[in-house]
Amino acid sequence: MINLTLASLDPNIYIPVAITLLGFISYFFGKLISEALPGLEEKSQNYIFGFIFVLIYLILPATIIAYFRDSLLFNLNLLEGIIFFIILYFYYILF
Repeated sequence: MINLTLASLDPNIYIPVAITLLGFISYFFGKLISEALPGLEEKSQNYIFGFIFVLIYLILPATIIAYFRDSLLFNLNLLEGIIFFIILYFYYILF
């Protein structure tokens, strides 16, 4: 049985893989955003729009939840926290 944990992996392996995955996810969301906005055809804008989307809707809520997890009155799951921030955002836009 092979026991692979993040602590046993070399940082020279998982840091480039994490950067590559972040690039793929940023390009995917940026491509979706640029298809919705007419007149934007540059690939660099796909990465920028996608990175901003990932930063605001995935990374920022995850870091806030991880930072305040011990000091909150209730234990907040990561997925529940991201859903909470999305609902809070839509509530802010609608009202």
